[in-house]
Amino acid sequence: MTAADPPDQDGQSSPLDAAALLSSVSARVERLRGALAAAGMTEAGLTAAVQALVEAGHQQAARAMTVTGLPVPVGAPAPRGSARFLARADSFLAAVEVALPLVTARETGYHLQMTLIHHGGHVEFIGSGSVHTLAQLRYLEDDFFTYWNEAPDSQTRAFWGQVQAEGLPYQRVDHLRLILTRGRIASRTEYEFAVDSVVVAGQDGRLTQADASLLAPLIGAYEQRRRPR
Repeated sequence: MTAADPPDQDGQSSPLDAAALLSSVSARVERLRGALAAAGMTEAGLTAAVQALVEAGHQQAARAMTVTGLPVPVGAPAPRGSARFLARADSFLAAVEVALPLVTARETGYHLQMTLIHHGGHVEFIGSGSVHTLAQLRYLEDDFFTYWNEAPDSQTRAFWGQVQAEGLPYQRVDHLRLILTRGRIASRTEYEFAVDSVVVAGQDGRLTQADASLLAPLIGAYEQRRRPR
């Protein structure tokens, strides 16, 4: 999903580069906070959003929360981390900036509120400095990009097109294609994804009838392996 991390020259972060990156990350955080507020997310809502990410079962964010501890302060102290972290966080927040207007234009009511909670939580993890290492950031990336990897092309085409146009270091991962190429469902997560997505993927044109005929026995084989003996 992400490009390889660029090595620091001589193993050290450049103070000038780090300062510029910190400025960019901070500016993105403030823009996103403003956009979230304009969409109806208050500061109190942002605080609740971080906790709600865990309570709603967003496991990747929950792991980041476990590392950083509770509660996560909103708006303080500030983003922090190495130049490598800040560069990657800047790209991640740029992807959130791409996503937010797309989903707020399309969604309403409960679904919009859940999107604001989800995106607001990610912004605050970085904006508060609670997530400040590459390992922690990867959890947020995995959580955020789950929808954009798994939803039908009709719902995600504009997002990935803009991500590519802006040169962000992310590309779509087609989990269904990975399963079919491997010829085996490797985990419960892949199994649930295959079962839940096969109808939608077929309707959207990403799964041909031939592919569906290959996927069905893989689902059956996984169920057989997991059946109590």
